[in-house]
Amino acid sequence: SLFTTRQLQLKGFESWVYWERLTDRRPIGLQSTNRIHRMLPLKQLARQSRERTAWILRPTLPVGVRHHSQRLGSADLPLWGQILTVVRGGNTEGISSYIHGDFVSSSSANSHRDLVNPATGARVCSFEIASQEQVNESISSSIDAQKTWSKISAAERAKVLIRTADILDSRNDEIARVEAFDTGRPLQETLVVDVKSATDCLRFTAGILQGKCGQYVELSGPGDSNGSFCIVKREPLGVTAGIGAWNYPLQGCVWKAAPSLAAGNSMIFKPSEETPLTALVLAQAFIEAGAPKGLFNVILGSGETGRQLCEHPEIKKVSFTGSLETGRLVAQSAGYGLKKMTLELGGKSPLIVFEDADLDAAVSAAMVGNWYSCGEVCSNATRVFVNNSCKEAFLKLLAERTRKLKIGDPLLMDTQIGPLISRTQFDKVKEYVAVAREEGAKVICGGMEHTFHSDVGDLKNGYFFEPAIIDQ
Repeated sequence: SLFTTRQLQLKGFESWVYWERLTDRRPIGLQSTNRIHRMLPLKQLARQSRERTAWILRPTLPVGVRHHSQRLGSADLPLWGQILTVVRGGNTEGISSYIHGDFVSSSSANSHRDLVNPATGARVCSFEIASQEQVNESISSSIDAQKTWSKISAAERAKVLIRTADILDSRNDEIARVEAFDTGRPLQETLVVDVKSATDCLRFTAGILQGKCGQYVELSGPGDSNGSFCIVKREPLGVTAGIGAWNYPLQGCVWKAAPSLAAGNSMIFKPSEETPLTALVLAQAFIEAGAPKGLFNVILGSGETGRQLCEHPEIKKVSFTGSLETGRLVAQSAGYGLKKMTLELGGKSPLIVFEDADLDAAVSAAMVGNWYSCGEVCSNATRVFVNNSCKEAFLKLLAERTRKLKIGDPLLMDTQIGPLISRTQFDKVKEYVAVAREEGAKVICGGMEHTFHSDVGDLKNGYFFEPAIIDQ
């Protein structure tokens, strides 16, 4: 991206930056290339950025300030303690559902779920599976908040969304670390994608909100002097439910919440059991921005919790992102009450490389389309069809560049491939590769559990799998 001098300063870059100019146009982080390293005044960099080149910018840090390449944990406050400090605003007791502006526990809760760090495979805490009592409590809270919120003008609702975006932007780095810890996706991604895509959505929704007004339509036909007309008035549905996926927790949460709240609804959001943390951060940001308590509640739970939300008569719409199988269950539960639904399910996207393609660019596209976010994106180009005339050269270059990818701790800035989200997903991917081999496919590279040297310690038990290139 190209930024103005002022934008760079707001992002933490002062008068001088350490820069790297890439000598080719491959995606940042996915290439092996010669670089030119220099210290460059910011104003001069802004002038030179008009060239069609890619840049990596790194701020010059004062003495004693930790760079992103160092681990988040410290001797004073362990990693999980720092994560909880972000999620709970200084309270490190643990996590639970967030209802009516507060973390709540249920006396009737009879089951818990372990939260596991995918980079180490270690349990870091457990949280309550929300009881039916908590689901009912959250819905009652949302009903009250929605009545207040729907009476607020569109302009005032837009201001709350914009303030929420500003709050998230101001905490970009710490939220990015929580997202990297929770999902296993590399910090070099979460620092520039997750909060940014969420705040873009909040501001976009706030911007179009005032244009979504009613409509007056004249109905009079030839010879009709009665002046018949109709009026279209946009009204909120009421309480809505969002059920999120685990690969982009904050982004997916905002993509559901922002349009719903903008239209005057309230929302109860159930994040994935694998990645519940940043939804809790968002809920607190809405309160800080001026939203009424209960407008956005977060319920932690399992598939049963999602079913309770979908079937509750006060839920007027359900928005779900996840697998095809779970989508069918959501449609069944919500469909019984004839609720409105939005289902964003899995995909299997192809990439086609023709004989006249720029192979270097095609390989870059294949790598971004498969290895980005550890390959855990529903729109990834997981099938790559290559013309026979260039297939051998394509595979050779793809394998060379794939083998150079840095697999490791997602909280280190030089890591390009982190762990898969869970043991379940790890085993599933491993099984797919085994099936491919049994059916006669050739594994060009990867396709096995990644082994670390002895000095990495706890990463040995993480869910790291080497990117696999399979030729049929």
